[in-house]
Amino acid sequence: MRFHGRQKRERWREGNRRKNSTKGDNRANRRWLYCNQISNQVLNFLRGDFVPQKTLLCVDDEAVGLKVRKIILEREGYRVLTASAGVDGLTVFSEQEVDGVVLDYAMPGMNGGSVASAMKRTKPQVPIILLSAYLALPDSVMDTVDAFVVKGDAPEVLLSKIAELVRA
Repeated sequence: MRFHGRQKRERWREGNRRKNSTKGDNRANRRWLYCNQISNQVLNFLRGDFVPQKTLLCVDDEAVGLKVRKIILEREGYRVLTASAGVDGLTVFSEQEVDGVVLDYAMPGMNGGSVASAMKRTKPQVPIILLSAYLALPDSVMDTVDAFVVKGDAPEVLLSKIAELVRA
């Protein structure tokens, strides 16, 4: 069945209206969520409940794990910096003001133990949480870090360790 003239134009307009309406809703929802988040921060500040945002550095060679961790931590109110290698993590650590570090142990090049010891030499007051799928790590590494979390644990375990070390 072919459409002619007015029918064709009406059908085309209806299709575009449907496409644009979903696109507009997504933008509006994102804008609303952002404005709502900003207004909550302003209200907290005016009430005197404002807590400065803490900055965390996450270092991991696995891109998916790093991204998931960043999303989880940002939802909890942290500002998150990321690095995908030990050397990159040391660069960010030296250039930025960081309140805590979440560090993977098994990485190519520099492992988490050597990265942690280099970080502790430059800024010993910054807490470092080591993540690993290994259950047993060398004592020298465990003495360098402030906390240890197994990678398979629930996100709540990591969040409680961070809250305990960073927000104290």
